[in-house]
Amino acid sequence: CRCSCCQDDGAADATNGVRCRSCQTMVRTVGDETYRCPDCGATDSEDAVKAMNDFQRQHRHDGRVDDWRSSFEKFKQLFTKSSWFYQECGDKYLQSLLDEVGTCTTDQDRMRLCHEALSVAEELVAVSSTGKQQPPWRILRMTLTKYKHAKLLLFVQRDPRMAIGELQDCLKELLVFYPDRHEIIQWIKASLSQGFM
Repeated sequence: CRCSCCQDDGAADATNGVRCRSCQTMVRTVGDETYRCPDCGATDSEDAVKAMNDFQRQHRHDGRVDDWRSSFEKFKQLFTKSSWFYQECGDKYLQSLLDEVGTCTTDQDRMRLCHEALSVAEELVAVSSTGKQQPPWRILRMTLTKYKHAKLLLFVQRDPRMAIGELQDCLKELLVFYPDRHEIIQWIKASLSQGFM
C-alpha cells in the first residue's frame, strides 16, 4: 500500500507498539517482523511477534473471559498501552466481561464482573493522547470505550455525577460520527435519562 500511514514507519511502529523486553522502550521496525530497540539495540522481539500472530488467529473467534484476561495480562508486558494490539485485546476482554454479566445468576457475581470490567475500561481510557492529531478510528474507539466506562460507573457507583459528565462528553464526541437518530446516540441519551432519575 502507498498510503501515508503505510509509508510512515513511525506510525506503523506506534500502532504495533512492541516494547523492548530489556528496557521497555518502544522498538522500531528494521525489516519484516524484525524490531530493534533504539535505546539498547536489542532485537529480541520474538515473543511479541508470536503474540501478534496468535492474537490475529484468536481475534477471529469469540473467546472466553479467561482467555482474554490471560492475553491482556501478557500484552501489558509486550506492548505499549497505545498500541492497537493492547487496545484491541483490552476491548475484547472488556466486551467478554460485559457479555458474561448478562449470564450471572447472583448479584454478587454480577457486581464482581462489573468491577473487573470497570477496571479494564479504566486502563483502556487512561491512555493519554500524544498531542498529535489522532486518526478518526482511534478517536471513535476511545469514545466508545469511554461510553462503556461511563455506563459501568452508572451501574456500580451510588453517585451518578461522574458517569453523567462522561456520558455528556461521549454524546458530544459521538455526534461528530453519528447522526442524532443513530442507535448509539439514542442509547447514550437513554443512559443520561437513567442517570438523572
